[in-house]
Amino acid sequence: MVRVAAFGWNGAAAFAGLRTREHHARLSPIAFYRSSSDMSLKKQQKERDKAVQHLFDYIEASETWSPRVEDLTNQFMRPVMQNLGMSATEVQGRLLQSPYGPMVYGFLMEMMSVTCWNAETVTPIDEYLKKRGWREGPHGRRYLNALNESELHFLQVSAVKPGKWVEVRPFGTNVVPERVLELNGSERLHIHDAIVARLVKLGTSCKFGSILPLSHAGAQHLKAHVDDVEDYLKDLYEEAVAEDGAEGLVKDFADGIVEERKTRIEETGFMCFACDVLGDSSAAPPQLFNTDDERIVMTKTRFPIVGDPRKISDCLDVSEHLVDDSEVHWSWLKSDGSSKVLGTIELTATDLVLETNSVERSENGIVFLQSCLPEGLIGSPLSVHDNIDHTLSRPPAPKAHASIDVAQHPELQGAVQEALKASYRSSLDQPIPMLGDESPRACASDPEKRHKAVGWIQYLENMESKSAATPHDFTWLWDELGLTDYR
Repeated sequence: MVRVAAFGWNGAAAFAGLRTREHHARLSPIAFYRSSSDMSLKKQQKERDKAVQHLFDYIEASETWSPRVEDLTNQFMRPVMQNLGMSATEVQGRLLQSPYGPMVYGFLMEMMSVTCWNAETVTPIDEYLKKRGWREGPHGRRYLNALNESELHFLQVSAVKPGKWVEVRPFGTNVVPERVLELNGSERLHIHDAIVARLVKLGTSCKFGSILPLSHAGAQHLKAHVDDVEDYLKDLYEEAVAEDGAEGLVKDFADGIVEERKTRIEETGFMCFACDVLGDSSAAPPQLFNTDDERIVMTKTRFPIVGDPRKISDCLDVSEHLVDDSEVHWSWLKSDGSSKVLGTIELTATDLVLETNSVERSENGIVFLQSCLPEGLIGSPLSVHDNIDHTLSRPPAPKAHASIDVAQHPELQGAVQEALKASYRSSLDQPIPMLGDESPRACASDPEKRHKAVGWIQYLENMESKSAATPHDFTWLWDELGLTDYR
């Protein structure tokens, strides 16, 4: 196994549960019990950091444990190799040399530290504490003992206070969350993020060990594998009963469910994380697209009225591509006869307003309106987007129009949020690929599919929380679909 000697990615060491000696001076400590002295807190954290570093050094220098690090690494890399069609050397090298290298190293070394091999009854931590524990301070020994008792969990973030704590619960559940005191991790995690994480209990407090963040697709893949455990073992159990009888197998079956879930969280969880990292070198977050495969960017374009509003209304009424919803409101339809709504148009006292859910539709809508309205009725368009970062690399529209960053104009944020709400509301009765081409409302009303609607809203909230723009408040959407109790 190749050891990562330096944690170059800011914050990665904290995710991995490791810190190098050079980081001690600039990483703030997290208190696990009350203390009136900052120096005391720093001393506690320094003891924990040193104890972990000494433990890993001991394992890598041990004639017994060091070869087993290679075996354990190969065990976790093998499924990744099979899924991505890469060699062991390529998978291991690319993972450890990526920005996620410290996470990988921390995960594998923690797994090694708490593993009992074959029929043995001691872990590397047990042996280290017995032989070298005297060299550690009380906080270091306490942490290693807690690490030895810890387990990996498949979790979902339910709340975050950056720089303070993260609240997590088992993925896909609505149980009471557990608060984890975490400084660096809380700066990088977002609501509804899926993670495979080690929880280290220190008295009444809890700390993260290693963390593996998962994409939406990775989390769903892992969930399916974990949910399949009981049916998988049931089939094996029935085969065993048919051959050998049921004596002693009931207890074995129950214990097997727990152990198999634990194994899948460890091994399949790592595979999903590694495939997320290596399958997309850009590590870009998943994006939402409309039915024309265009990135969803809620856009509102205003044309100031400079002519007679009645002439504008008359021209729009006779357009074959518009359906008049009221005297001042029209739906803009696709020209292929499919009745697909591309956007909405509203005539106010001062502006003609076009709302779309993509930059492309906005640009096409500008050209459309300028072509069907005579000159002298409307002025130059002004477009605002919920996140201007997504539009910077796009070519200009056929007729240039100005764009502004909503974040720099608080007075416009309300209008953008209303546009977002209107667009999300319009999708509630439309087929969504993520929901198996069923509508959110249909899934929410079906007890067997309700979890899909819950996951869809959580996905939207997660993406919004990572946007540079002001996150949209989806409280209304939970209420609209009758899912508030699942929030």
